[in-house]
Amino acid sequence: MLRTIYLMMIMIVAISCKKEDEQNIVPEREQELSFAVVPVMAPGSKSINEWECKPYEPTYLQVCLNGQDHYIFVFRLYGILYSQSIRMLLPPDMDSATYNISQFLLWNEGDLIEQNLPGIDDTIVMGTPLAGTGYASYVAYPLDFEVTVPVHDHFMIPMEVLCVQGESRRTENGKMKPIPGRNDGRTGSRSFNGQYIGN
Repeated sequence: MLRTIYLMMIMIVAISCKKEDEQNIVPEREQELSFAVVPVMAPGSKSINEWECKPYEPTYLQVCLNGQDHYIFVFRLYGILYSQSIRMLLPPDMDSATYNISQFLLWNEGDLIEQNLPGIDDTIVMGTPLAGTGYASYVAYPLDFEVTVPVHDHFMIPMEVLCVQGESRRTENGKMKPIPGRNDGRTGSRSFNGQYIGN
């Protein structure tokens, strides 16, 4: 009988310790990031429409945040192109988060249904040029750069893009053919004006 009471007391102490540990765990915060696509005037033209762009509508976005590629669908609302949201997990005590954006490409999905993006018949339609390239001067913030945003439930980042001319399909071995604005390794920083979308 004493042995049973002793075992019950040990179990009660163990359960109460476990509850205290669970109460001390602070869950991570979740932030949703999305992008608003801002086409800019093309080189040598007086308006965006004068530069011959590829005749494809963007289907999805490839953005590299902190070294990790994200593929998200895009949609138009009143003529403006927006991305769906990316959910980022952050430590609970953060007031702001810094993201390095090293690639920003808008793709048109080809006819083949493929599990991995980009597909071999997908086409780059728009993109943000990289610092040090011939097209970098046409956008205010060429890649790559860091952006620091306040931690809110949902934050929208505007990104300037140029439409792509010439060849930008994947090659047969799966590597990208050269396009204007590929990475030259330079980095930068950005003071940021985004849009907080609250509940």
